[in-house]
Amino acid sequence: MKTAAYTICKNEIQYVEKWLYYTKNFTYRVILDTGSTDGTWEKFQEAAKTDPTLILEQKIFTPWIFNVARNYNLEMIPTDVDWCLSPDLDEYFSINVLTEMKKTMEANPTVTNISCDRLDLYTDTVRVGPPNFLGSNKIHRRHDYTWAQPIYEHLWFKHKDRYEVEIYNEKIYLIHDQDFKKESRPELYIKMLKDEFETNPTNCWTLWYLLTHYYKIEDLPNYVSCGIVFINHTHKD
Repeated sequence: MKTAAYTICKNEIQYVEKWLYYTKNFTYRVILDTGSTDGTWEKFQEAAKTDPTLILEQKIFTPWIFNVARNYNLEMIPTDVDWCLSPDLDEYFSINVLTEMKKTMEANPTVTNISCDRLDLYTDTVRVGPPNFLGSNKIHRRHDYTWAQPIYEHLWFKHKDRYEVEIYNEKIYLIHDQDFKKESRPELYIKMLKDEFETNPTNCWTLWYLLTHYYKIEDLPNYVSCGIVFINHTHKD
């Protein structure tokens, strides 16, 4: 079984060494740097001099759209890879991930996606520890998925002639070790959600997140106007 860990990154030099350590047993590690200026790109380049498993590219996307960058990163992976894992640079899978993946595949040969629990650190919005886990499905077959949605992107099973088979493995964990000093990105996300609503108002995925935002800040006029669009579109579907 050939595996690849792949990720997009920008200015996350403090995570490079740990990410490389936790992905060292994969066949390939595929990194798309989107414009680092803090030495992240150079550190990966230095590592690649002695590590043939590293596949690197730097590319700046204008405008920034999450699924476009994710799919570009996915296409960088060699076509002979069987399974992909997509931990962000501040995420890493438990050390047993490959062993447990094999067990899952042996028990379920048609599996296309392996889900697991995600543990969030440094956040007051997600409670860490059982039974308060946050699900993750970042383990997937190489050729069965694409990334969908410009904001809050997610994996999408792309075949229409067969079914997706997602199996949960309770022994695998994805640890999200976010830098507690890192600036939050809600303003960027909200702007992107508003822009998407202006250009594609019937995109219920992003509209739902925008509605949630307006509800939280008690912006009733925008909540009602967006809610009407959301209800009308989902009713037609």
